[in-house]
Amino acid sequence: MCCKLRPVCVFGIVSSFLLLIYVKLDLQLIFVETSHEQPSSYPATARHQKSLVPFSPERCVAGFVSSMEICRPCPRGQFSLPGWISCAPLLTCNDINYGVRIEGHFISGGVKHVYYADWNGIQVVYNIGYLKDDFEHGVTMLKALSPHPRIIHPIGKCRNVLLTLRYNLGSAEWVNDVLARKEYVKFDNCVTRFRMALDYVTIIAYLHDSPIGVRVMCDSADLEKTLSQYLITDDLRLVLNDVDALPEVNHTEKKLIKCGHRELYGDFVAPEQKWPFADSPFNDDRMPPYDEKVDIWRVPAVVEFLLGNTVNSCSALTRLETIHTKCRNIDSKLRPSAKEVLSLYQTTWDILASDFQYE
Repeated sequence: MCCKLRPVCVFGIVSSFLLLIYVKLDLQLIFVETSHEQPSSYPATARHQKSLVPFSPERCVAGFVSSMEICRPCPRGQFSLPGWISCAPLLTCNDINYGVRIEGHFISGGVKHVYYADWNGIQVVYNIGYLKDDFEHGVTMLKALSPHPRIIHPIGKCRNVLLTLRYNLGSAEWVNDVLARKEYVKFDNCVTRFRMALDYVTIIAYLHDSPIGVRVMCDSADLEKTLSQYLITDDLRLVLNDVDALPEVNHTEKKLIKCGHRELYGDFVAPEQKWPFADSPFNDDRMPPYDEKVDIWRVPAVVEFLLGNTVNSCSALTRLETIHTKCRNIDSKLRPSAKEVLSLYQTTWDILASDFQYE
């Protein structure tokens, strides 16, 4: 019996091997376009080194390099990593296939498998998409939103493989555990935490006024899920990691959105996201659409978590009480815009950072 089956087994093995070779040879690099807009608030952290993880212009975030002591984006089709003084071409298929070593599986989601990997001694994340349309949509969104210091930057793209920098501190949901570690506990203060909150609000404001229109963070049905979309960098900042679910709102064309096709519950989601017809079962076809103000509703809950119970966190929340009350208005039209929220957060940041620096 084994002898009779042996040709079939050999054929299966050879076929699989040939398919693997075909996939590798057919890989195509998708270059990520960059914008020349320089976010004005990024280098400002250099003024507050006493209370924060040390910052220097030479250690710009991925995708940015130091130029005249200002972090500027790399040219189109290039990337950089923290500590680099110049940009390099995005990794090609040949670079990825023969220069990247996969170390182990990390997690799998609804669109891709994620692996830890190494490229020339640099820790990277190896994303393999298995839902082509959804995966390519995510890549397209990343391409359109880059570069921005608070959004993850690609290192290379090859067909269904996307390579990005690895952030070992994990996602924002683990911020309390990270700041409790021996090497970070001295940074567990209101200023460090508020800076993360400012990063979060900065990202929301950018998405609501992005190069591709008003975009909504839809993958945010609860606090934990929302926080998992943001990664903690080595200098204790936040970067947006997941851009797969960012539908567009266009008020001029009266184009609104719905986040998914299932019924949503809980205080974390905005009132307009809940099924409004209590006398009948949920029906997605009858569910009214909504706009970007659902992101504003979530701001107070996310920020309160990020601030935690550190010294001075109460004073920070007191300064934000008025704007947070407006954020939680039942009538979405009466909530402030993300730009208005960011403006008050930046003012509060300047006050807190200045006071802390001279304590």
